[in-house]
Amino acid sequence: MAVPHEDLVQMITDILSPKAAVRDRAADTTTDLTSSYSEEDVRVLVRALAAAAALESNQSALEAQLHAISEIDVTGLAHPDDFYYLRQINRETLPEQLEEYLRDLFEE
Repeated sequence: MAVPHEDLVQMITDILSPKAAVRDRAADTTTDLTSSYSEEDVRVLVRALAAAAALESNQSALEAQLHAISEIDVTGLAHPDDFYYLRQINRETLPEQLEEYLRDLFEE
């Protein structure tokens, strides 16, 4: 089952919002529907979240994005290449709790 196209587009719009609070809330919202996502939904959302996370300057929004990716990944529908943009994050500057998300996603 897939989420309605309009809802998916709105989620992506919010994930890419110029406002940190909207990005934070959007990432949290994506985790509310994980059981409703099709494989295509998962791949689009994870890629959008990963691209946003790679450029994120707000720590709260970054944590929400990484958490959302981790929660969505539990569905087993994401592919390793969907995490591509996460490799651009400078892990040396991340707090331990955020770095842990990346270790788990990359199974390190």
